Amino acid sequence: MKRILSLPGWALFCIFLLFFLIDYYLFEPLWGIAIGTMVPVFIWIYSLGMIGSRTSPETVKMSGRKFQAALSYTVGYHIIAGLHLDAGVPYGIKGPFILLAWFSFLYSIYFVAKCIKSIELNREAMPTDYIAIFFGLLLYPIGVWFIQPKIQHKVNTKNI
Repeated sequence: MKRILSLPGWALFCIFLLFFLIDYYLFEPLWGIAIGTMVPVFIWIYSLGMIGSRTSPETVKMSGRKFQAALSYTVGYHIIAGLHLDAGVPYGIKGPFILLAWFSFLYSIYFVAKCIKSIELNREAMPTDYIAIFFGLLLYPIGVWFIQPKIQHKVNTKNI
């Protein structure tokens, strides 16, 4: 986990881009674009969340198990949808599962954003403190440029 967090932002961006290109040009007919493209993103978010939950201040009460469950559901849903295993299921039945996958993903990036800012401030962060990190994670190809240098600095100085 620390290895991916110690990468520079440009290197992580290149990994995201490489996985996107490989998925789009080699596996698009078989897998769909969602699975391969999101693999490094999910690994990055998981690494941020697990390190963040372990090193956040004691005053911050956040459950790493809820984070893991939410991210696991999101990954599982992406695999099922990417392999088109839900192709014959009517939208009325799979609609709630789609919404739950979105809420799970949003919870995961909320968790990571709050952990990052709480570690930085050494207290529980308020929503106004971590809203920029939240949107940076949501728009990860852009956000990696300003989130990863902070994380890389913390990891390299052994604060994490």
